[in-house]
Order: sequence, then structure tokens, then C-alpha cells
Amino acid sequence: MTDHRPPGSDDQVHTLIGPYVLDALDEAERAAVTAHLAHCPSCAAEVAELRATAVRLADPTTADPPARLRDAVLAEARRTRQEPPQLRDRRPGTHRWRRWVGAAAAAVVLVVAAVVVTSVVQQRRIDAARHTAAVAAARQRRIDAVLSAPDATVVPATLPGGARGRLVLSRQRDLGVVTLSGLPRLSGRHTYQLWLVVAGTPHNAGALPVGTAGASRVLTGVRSAAAFALSTEPAGGSPRPTHLWATVPLRR
Repeated sequence: MTDHRPPGSDDQVHTLIGPYVLDALDEAERAAVTAHLAHCPSCAAEVAELRATAVRLADPTTADPPARLRDAVLAEARRTRQEPPQLRDRRPGTHRWRRWVGAAAAAVVLVVAAVVVTSVVQQRRIDAARHTAAVAAARQRRIDAVLSAPDATVVPATLPGGARGRLVLSRQRDLGVVTLSGLPRLSGRHTYQLWLVVAGTPHNAGALPVGTAGASRVLTGVRSAAAFALSTEPAGGSPRPTHLWATVPLRR
């Protein structure tokens, strides 16, 4: 088969693969590279690998960079002396080389930016995990305080629909732990809300997430409570019970 391409054209196109991936070529150069890729599997594979690398630089979870990053970049720009205009170099290949250097510099900037954003995202995930662990540890300490209290008392709860419940109370420590299971599924966007009844007035003890069939919660303020109650409420709970579902006396 006779090759009709001009002599030396492939050598020149090979040097344009990087700028081609970065979209840093003019129309004529891009057309030349596109035509070359049609009959050069090696360059086509290189283009695919470079594009895949660029995709991997993007973290699937985006986050806004901290404000201090923008301030630091602007401050550095103000401190950096700008280069004076340069005379155009007419030597063969100089323009293309400078274009490639500029494209490479742009790629470095993109890599650094991607690393910074990824670092911010990862730090936020770490902070969220630490907060969740701290909340869980504090909750467990309160449960242990109730279970180890010298006056800890178990109060069984008889609930409708085959649901089961149990309360452990420590009036000395003014804490209690309620454990619920087998709660019937509610229709629509409704859920169960917990109450402590003091002097005939229900006090909110927290709403369960929609669809919850069981839960274990720490109760505060049990010392003066005469009863524990469950109501069914719209998602998120209500300031007052709208439909009392069960009531468990806490004083015998």
C-alpha cells in the first residue's frame, strides 16, 4: 500500500498529542492530529490514556474550596512580578514548543487544583466521621450511666400491635433508656414520637425517623415523669401529641 502522507508529518504530529488532549491546538493542527489518529493505533491509545488520567483527577464528590485558598492565590499574584512582553521568536518550531510548555503548565495547575479540592473533601469526611464517633461515644456513656446506677429500675412496656418495649430508669441520675422493637409500619410520611408526661403535660423526647421499626433512645428528665408515651405524628414530629398511640406508667 502506498503512503500518501507528506514526509516527516508523523514526527511532527507525535509532538502534538499532549496539546491535543488539552485542547491547546489551532484548527489546522487539530485536523492534522485527528487525521493521524485514524491510522495510528499507538497515538490513539496514548490519547485515550491521557484522557483517562484527566478524568481520574476529578473527585466524584465536589466541594467548594476554602475562602483562604482564593485569598492566598490572589495575594501571591500581587507579590509576583510580571514578565515583560517578549519578542516573537521566528525560529522554526519555537512557537509550537512554547504552546506545548504552556499546555503542560496548565495541566500542572489543574493537577494541583484537583489535589487541593480532593484534600478539602477528604478532610470534611474525616471531620464528619469524628463528629459521628464522638456523638456515639457520648450516647454510650449515658447508657452505661443508667445501666450501672444503683437505683436502676426496669419498667416493661406493653405496646399495641405486637410491638415490644422496655425502659430502664435511674431517678438519681435523672436518666432513662427506652428500647423499642416491632413497631407497626405507619402509612404516608408519619412516624413515632416519644414523650415524657410530667404533671399531666407531655414533653417532647424526640421523633423517630420515618419507617423506623425499632430504636434505643436515652431519656433525660425522668425524675419527675409520671409516664412515658408514644404518639404517631407527621415526619419530623409535632410540638404537642396529635394521636397518642401508647402510654406506659413510670410510677407504681
